[in-house]
Amino acid sequence: MRGWLREAAGGLPRQFWFLWTGTLINRLGAFVIIYLAIYLTQGLHFSQSQAGLVLGAYGLGGALGTMAGGVLTDRWGRRPTMLTAQFGTATLMLTLGFAEGFWPLAAGAFLLGIFAEGVRPAFQAMMVDILPDRDRIRAYSLNYWAINLGFAGAAMIAGLAAQFDYLLLFIVDAGTTLITALISLLFLPETRPAAAEGRPATRARSVGAARSTDGSRSADGARSTDGARSTDGARSTDGARSTDGARWGAGARWGAGGRWGAGGRPMGGRRRTPRGPGLGTVFRDRVFVAFLALNFLVVLVVMQHMSTLPIAMTADGLSPATFGWVIAVNGLLIVAGQLFVPKLIEGHDRSRVLALATVIMGAGFGLTAFAGTAAFYAVTVVVWTLGEMLQSPSNSALVAELSPAPLRGRYQGVNSLSWSAGTALAPALGGFVQQHAGSAALWLGCAAVAGLVATGQLISGPSRERRAAELRALERVPATSAAREASATGTGTPTTAAPTGTAMTHEEDVTPPSRSAAVGVPADE
Repeated sequence: MRGWLREAAGGLPRQFWFLWTGTLINRLGAFVIIYLAIYLTQGLHFSQSQAGLVLGAYGLGGALGTMAGGVLTDRWGRRPTMLTAQFGTATLMLTLGFAEGFWPLAAGAFLLGIFAEGVRPAFQAMMVDILPDRDRIRAYSLNYWAINLGFAGAAMIAGLAAQFDYLLLFIVDAGTTLITALISLLFLPETRPAAAEGRPATRARSVGAARSTDGSRSADGARSTDGARSTDGARSTDGARSTDGARWGAGARWGAGGRWGAGGRPMGGRRRTPRGPGLGTVFRDRVFVAFLALNFLVVLVVMQHMSTLPIAMTADGLSPATFGWVIAVNGLLIVAGQLFVPKLIEGHDRSRVLALATVIMGAGFGLTAFAGTAAFYAVTVVVWTLGEMLQSPSNSALVAELSPAPLRGRYQGVNSLSWSAGTALAPALGGFVQQHAGSAALWLGCAAVAGLVATGQLISGPSRERRAAELRALERVPATSAAREASATGTGTPTTAAPTGTAMTHEEDVTPPSRSAAVGVPADE
């Protein structure tokens, strides 16, 4: 047992455990979102469609929050973005508990969504920053385990609190969010890589256009260290074009940051901080966007458990407390089995794992069409939870691998956007179908959507794996170049700016990017 625990949790950085602890505390108090649908329909007597619209307003705010959070994470930093979002969430959560009427609640939910979901890109980018590749699936599983341990406890405790006073849900949720913010304030330093801080570096390379020190060609037509040829014929940095049409090379433009001359100064002589490629770069990455589209459809299915499932159960005569115990099965099952999942899926094709996971989730939600008792509902939760357990770690690790280091905040923000957009649409769409076509049509429709997603995972898998391999190769270019320099000059071990195991640009190299390419912008496939 001790050996298994060491293998599952040993060797991870100290900062990860502060993130993990904050996650656990925050999720233990995450009462409001679990019971918001019941609060609106049972406590305030909203219709199913009205409840869905309020939940959708939260999701819409979350979509905007993740976009803003992703940009701020890269430009402002992980830590200040997290702190602003967490303190704002605590304040708005308490305010929402005193709101009355449809429009105040919808507006409050929208603002809450902006701050509550705005923390996600910063949190996820910090996780990627501090974890080496080899530890990511293991760490994501541990974090996912903490989320669901907290979720299980919150579901059961909040069910009892809801029977006493719904306001307690908001007070406890705000309090635990405040504790999480204090952990971030006291124990989490900034982790933003040097390239994301606006320091140009000669050794940064892009997937679309990059020339390495040894003149070999990379996987996309640019120059790299491994001798592979590009698939898109992009030119190298001597007047090269990156994937988003910007021209890179001597005195090149670094994103929107202006033209750089000798000594890292703009051509006009005034020093300016360069900006990397913006959100448009992420949306032009067709491989990543296709993956997010599949995630979006998964969210439409999965988020029914937070909106239409409690309404269906109360319509069958089951109490809010019963819903709490049934949905807690999800968290308890993940707590019991999630740490074994990395070993189970290790060595298996990720696309097939994701496809199988989606089929299992679809089967679980499809079975809900035939449920009518607490026991049957619990069985359906067990089924779709097994799929969720397989899906989560592979999905998180793949998003991390598809995110170039200097653009991690933006990539994580757009990834969170797919979840927030799904969270916004799922309750509104699900509530509409449930009210006008019935619960059975809703659950069978969820099964059909899951089947489509599984097919998409199998079709798009090879292109994702090629992209991930390209980015891994490019992140090794700076370390390889530095090692050659150190060997040639006799200076010893090269200094790198990436203690976490992911190669970054060198902080000490601040000469203008006269021969460097764009930051890690992936080419379209």
